[in-house]
Amino acid sequence: MAKPLMLYVHGFMSSGSTLKGQALRRRYGERFEVRTPTYAQQDPHRSVQALMEQMAGHERGVIVGSSLGGFYARWLGAQQGWPVVLINPALDLRCIDDFSDGEHVNPYTGERVGVDARWREALAAYRCEPKPPALLLLCHDDAVVRPQCALEQYGGIGEILLLPQGGHACWPLEAAWATLDGFIERQCSGENVQ
Repeated sequence: MAKPLMLYVHGFMSSGSTLKGQALRRRYGERFEVRTPTYAQQDPHRSVQALMEQMAGHERGVIVGSSLGGFYARWLGAQQGWPVVLINPALDLRCIDDFSDGEHVNPYTGERVGVDARWREALAAYRCEPKPPALLLLCHDDAVVRPQCALEQYGGIGEILLLPQGGHACWPLEAAWATLDGFIERQCSGENVQ
């Protein structure tokens, strides 16, 4: 039997090869086919298409999204009926204090992304209501995305772990592993998950 998929969706101006992606691969690689793609961000429609291609052929899995990747993960999870883990998710751009229009350059890939009204409108096409099963990993000291925004959307719907520190990256994940392991085990029972 094929392993279920764990898809890690990185945030804006990041990549799938960062510490979180590597840590997920190490921790869950024996139980899941862990994919940590770096996807282009110039066009939200193409970003979603690339992520859906990563999921093609998989009947079961879990999606882990960080920051803007949490926004995409929520939509992808709703489409597939898969559980999601959202790490300091940017579920609404209004919850980001310093997200400005203009050109942004990804320090990992060199990709140039122009954020303007058209880009924001394309992104808005993937806004959806929160659905269980979901686990939120929030760091109280996130200075980029206000944790209160996710708490307001998921209060009473998903499981929530609010960590006192870890910043926007919510790193390191050591304080979250037991909660993450338990959520995955409950959601993917019978799939040999720790």
